[in-house]
Amino acid sequence: MWLLSGSIRNIVRFHVDNQSAMTQPRMILPGATYLVTRRTAQRQFLLRPSHVVNENFAYCLGYAANKYDVAIHAAVVMSNHWHAVVTDNRGHLPEFMATVDRLVANAINRMLDRSENVWSSRHYSCVQLLTTEDILEKILYVLLNPVSAGLVAKGALWPGFRTSPKACTNGPMSYRRPSVYFRTGGHMPDAVPLTVTAPPGYEEFTNQDFAKMLEDEIRGEERARVALVRMKRQKFLGRQAVLRQSPWAFPYKEEERSSINPRLACRDRKKRKVAEERIRSFLIAYGDAWRAFRARDPGVEFPYGTYWMVRRAGVQCVSPWNTG
Repeated sequence: MWLLSGSIRNIVRFHVDNQSAMTQPRMILPGATYLVTRRTAQRQFLLRPSHVVNENFAYCLGYAANKYDVAIHAAVVMSNHWHAVVTDNRGHLPEFMATVDRLVANAINRMLDRSENVWSSRHYSCVQLLTTEDILEKILYVLLNPVSAGLVAKGALWPGFRTSPKACTNGPMSYRRPSVYFRTGGHMPDAVPLTVTAPPGYEEFTNQDFAKMLEDEIRGEERARVALVRMKRQKFLGRQAVLRQSPWAFPYKEEERSSINPRLACRDRKKRKVAEERIRSFLIAYGDAWRAFRARDPGVEFPYGTYWMVRRAGVQCVSPWNTG
């Protein structure tokens, strides 16, 4: 356990010594479903829709999803952020996110002939969804994002990458390796499949029934949003105006700043309370284990759900059957 290479030892020392200043550790559990969000640096439109951006993102998402066994239920790429609802089947969400972000960032920088950070310095948002109702609500949130933002009147009109409500009925979609950044003959596959599936909890639905339910919900929400825009005598920006935006531009409206980074989304108060208590117990156990680790206790075990220290430092983790 303590036979760490010099570089890994330095990484672990930095991690340990800066625990109080860093984001609190997240409990990563196999089989959990999340809403994930990643934003660009300074809210710039670096992901502005184009054929190159769309194809690169789809390829990178499919590659990472297959490599880390992450199920995709819905995804959309806006001009300065992307959302997805995913199920982390094997507990590899951080590596999945890191892979998508790294590959997309390299491709965007090559496309725009730049070398700066593509993503915001803030960590990606990762909100666990506890019930089927919460999952459905966030899938609708993702697919309606271009409409809610006042950009297009229907989600299907969005020129950027967006999974459709019917995507789960189509089977795997194959995306060829883009020519931007990815070299021919390199280690990346010539093509990758991207499969969109219905989320956990909807097994009693056929794919067609689930897709129809999504379409009906989206259609009703779109009508409501269009009516609200007309009532306010406003207009949607429109596809062509979105495509004309500069990648270096950013929204005129100032974003509300918040230090809150929610871990859960659940309308059921009882289930939310149980989940919050589980997180509190995890953080307490993690803190105890961290202090024992720093004291070089050879028998220390980190709580189930620990990710970073298990992958990077090879620490032992409590079995899921011994977590009470």
